[in-house]
Amino acid sequence: MTFSNFVGDKFLQALDSATLDHIDPSTGLKAATLPDSDILDVVQAIQAANKAFAGWSKTSAAERAKVLNLIAEKIESMGEEFCLSQARDIGTPVSSTEAHSIERAAAEFRYHARLIQDFSDEGVLREKSLYFQNRLPIGVVAVITPASDPLVNLASRIAPALAAGNAVIAKPSRYTPETAELLAKAVHSSGLPSGVFGLVQGRGDQAGTTLVSHPGISTIAFVGSTETGKLIQASANEMMKRTHLALGSRNPVLLFAGTDLQKAIPQLVEASLGTHPSIAARGSRVFIQETIYKESLDILKKHIESLKIGSPFESATSLGPMANAKHFKKYQETVAFAAKQNGKLLLEGSGKVAGLAQKFDQGYFVNPILISDLTNCSTLQQEEIIGPFINATSFKYQHDALKHANTSPFGGSAYIFEANGAKAKRVATLIETGSVYINSGVPLFDMSVEREPLKASGQGRVGGSALLNFFSRRSSIAENFNA
Repeated sequence: MTFSNFVGDKFLQALDSATLDHIDPSTGLKAATLPDSDILDVVQAIQAANKAFAGWSKTSAAERAKVLNLIAEKIESMGEEFCLSQARDIGTPVSSTEAHSIERAAAEFRYHARLIQDFSDEGVLREKSLYFQNRLPIGVVAVITPASDPLVNLASRIAPALAAGNAVIAKPSRYTPETAELLAKAVHSSGLPSGVFGLVQGRGDQAGTTLVSHPGISTIAFVGSTETGKLIQASANEMMKRTHLALGSRNPVLLFAGTDLQKAIPQLVEASLGTHPSIAARGSRVFIQETIYKESLDILKKHIESLKIGSPFESATSLGPMANAKHFKKYQETVAFAAKQNGKLLLEGSGKVAGLAQKFDQGYFVNPILISDLTNCSTLQQEEIIGPFINATSFKYQHDALKHANTSPFGGSAYIFEANGAKAKRVATLIETGSVYINSGVPLFDMSVEREPLKASGQGRVGGSALLNFFSRRSSIAENFNA
């Protein structure tokens, strides 16, 4: 298979024909090639976007909404293709994409289509003057996304940026070329004018860096690691560019006594491991009240051992492979490091995954790690870890749980399992994160609810009208009646 950039209204290879190999994470074998875009490819996309922006920025909200709704319909009609593409790209089980990503991605376009039609310019009448506030697009926007949940991460930034009247250039992870190209095809089929949306595939340190530093880009929306986010922020600051950053996480899970463990533990495992090992919302720092600590660990261990690790194309699979060789190697280093720590390894994470077909021998499949009783200041408690990893620690009182949860450089999400709803809500208000989920192992999401990460997990709100506002600028016009 050969994947492409999308520039103007054409699917193109890199101008110098350079390519990168895409490795199937399930087999470890070459499955496709994608463009290794360089500065000339990025400039070509920026020129097309700047040319298109002049017309697109003047379209009415109704015209833009029509296009966004058509994109949503196309995503839904291509649902099976996206399920297969995310499995081939990064090993996401097809059941996960079908259950979560398709509906969410389409909803992003529909929601912002409705939102822009609800907005109107605001006027304020005074005794001798009239003031207007206008909402205007800001130019050409760069959207840079990681190798996790690619369809949703792309859609959730592209939709509000287009809705606001901007032109958009997407730079997806080099590990998600098929999903990115499929989304480009969905956008192209909507009738969006040529050049308004562009896709540049390739390496982050080449195509991505050029996008960030190029003066033709006014705004950057980045989803990825905290380390890379800091570099992007520093570069953007030099040119006074807007940035929206959704970064790393190391999310806490609080399990209180009195909770029905037979119901809570499966939810906890879903929150901690999910259906793919690279989901940023996972909660892998698990704090369990000491009166139920031993019992919970026993149930937790058994439930993790029951998970099916295997082909992402099988509906019964809970965990597919790691997304790429880099993540696989990093996880092996984590396994070795965990074995040297003072905590108790309940599941070591080492060795080959049992029961895999021979064709997956070279794939990036791993066993989960479950480690208990690490100190809260240990590296494995504080640093972001890629892969199916859970560390569990006991606490005695509520204030201990909060201290443990908040002792972290990150502030993305948190999970609480507590039978007393009022208590759970009180605890939730004291956790230093952008989102807290009570008695749910799946991040509960409503498009209209705003939230924002804290600390090193990023900056900038999402939900509600937050991203539409971020991708817009406001101007005021004042008229003097006495002139």
